[in-house]
Amino acid sequence: MSIRKAKFAGSWYSNDPKTLKEQISNLLSKAERKIELPIKALICPHAGYKHSAPTAAQAWKNIDPKTQKIKRVFILGPSHKKHLETCCISCMSAYETPFGTIKVDQKTITELSKYHEFFPLTEKVEQNEHSLELQLPFIVHVLGTEVEIVPMMVGHLSEDEKQRCGEILSSYLKDENTLFVISSDFCHWGSRFHFTTLPDKSIPIWQAIQKLDRMGMNAIESLNPKNFYDYLDKWGTTICGRNPISVLLNAVDSKSQEMKFVHYDQSSKVMTNSDSSVSYAAGCLYEKKN
Repeated sequence: MSIRKAKFAGSWYSNDPKTLKEQISNLLSKAERKIELPIKALICPHAGYKHSAPTAAQAWKNIDPKTQKIKRVFILGPSHKKHLETCCISCMSAYETPFGTIKVDQKTITELSKYHEFFPLTEKVEQNEHSLELQLPFIVHVLGTEVEIVPMMVGHLSEDEKQRCGEILSSYLKDENTLFVISSDFCHWGSRFHFTTLPDKSIPIWQAIQKLDRMGMNAIESLNPKNFYDYLDKWGTTICGRNPISVLLNAVDSKSQEMKFVHYDQSSKVMTNSDSSVSYAAGCLYEKKN
């Protein structure tokens, strides 16, 4: 077992604790808390903080650590560098952050290892992936270093595999001291992403992208995995965390939980076909009122 280094600190976000704390504190102070009920899961972006941190802060603003005693955080993210066809769990003992080291929950890792649906990551794949690391500064800033994490990379699973993984994780999602963080950006639009589909060509391109993303958010808010699969099949949109999102949708209890997106942004407003952008959305899964 080993400690994963904060590989992207100093480039994708500040590696200076004071600067990073000030940045996150400032973003959270400007964010608006929109959900007063216990939060079970967040959907947060994972791009460089210059672009994505304001949206991530809008999600984290809805967590109140004084009333919600979170002790364990599952982080489900995609793999950008290595093609995976399984759901993979951390092989590390801890993750390094500019705020200190945060432990990996070995008890939960051992429990999940007993299921044939979950496979161990290799150290190289885990070290080179950014989707998990980019969530850590917010986790530690809001919840502290005493919380333990369960890092997971979700590969290209079949619908049956997504359902099975979701069913296994559903018991953890119900735990009152557990939070899930789903790491995902939304539409990557432009020729450099090999995606230029638009649902409406009568409006500016950036508005059409927003319309496309809104359809995806509506599908996710329905908490019906099939609605999300149908959306992806129809539009082929480049939501990099579509597999982690799909696993979450298969883990939720739609009778007692609701999903709401509280913020949306784009890295830039695309005006011409030669432009490109990445979309960011902040979503919250929460317990319904009794």
